[in-house]
Amino acid sequence: MKNWITTRVKEKTAETLVEVVVAVFVVVMGSAVATTLIVNSMRANSFSKDNLVALNLAVEGLEAVRNIRDTNWMKFGFDKTNCWNLVPGLGAGDCKPQSGAYPQIAEGYYTADLNPISYEFNLGSVADSLNLNSASNPNDSYQLGYVDLTTVAGTQDILITEDTIAGLGLTNAGASKFYREIHIEYDTGDPATGEIMYVTSTVQWEQNGVHEVVLTTSLSNYQKVST
Repeated sequence: MKNWITTRVKEKTAETLVEVVVAVFVVVMGSAVATTLIVNSMRANSFSKDNLVALNLAVEGLEAVRNIRDTNWMKFGFDKTNCWNLVPGLGAGDCKPQSGAYPQIAEGYYTADLNPISYEFNLGSVADSLNLNSASNPNDSYQLGYVDLTTVAGTQDILITEDTIAGLGLTNAGASKFYREIHIEYDTGDPATGEIMYVTSTVQWEQNGVHEVVLTTSLSNYQKVST
């Protein structure tokens, strides 16, 4: 009788131990799955936010070039044929050949910035394209930074290149993860004869790899006066 009771106690103890092990395993696996889901959800939310920011920055890049063209039309209405694609920042008397050619926006790679003081868009020429997968490319030139609110009221959310921030004497509130490149080409390959400007705005950032948003548009000189 005593042996039978001892055997039953041992069996019960063994069963209880197995149940505890199984329960612990289930809890651990459940916690691991829950943690994985939470981490993946946070990553997805972060990526969605970054993707939206990048999309808006890419749109802003296209609108910067469009704004430059439209401003040239208003500023140089007397010669829209030659002055629709002049580099930004010129005065009304600068729509004329300089060193044998009009100072037009050449084909190539650019940064595009909104000057938070004058609220005008500027283009900065860069020697090569943006490519965060290549350390040899001039990626630092394309990096966007935040303008400090205390320096220019109301511009804490404006992202412009860090070179521009320094050049304007503004306070850099920190580099962002975003890089923006503007690429410009013409239908004829020549700004002097082209009537359509092809603009590509590319924004890249790193988050578990390099991601990018690319938008394109074509800007024509449709206000050109036919002769």
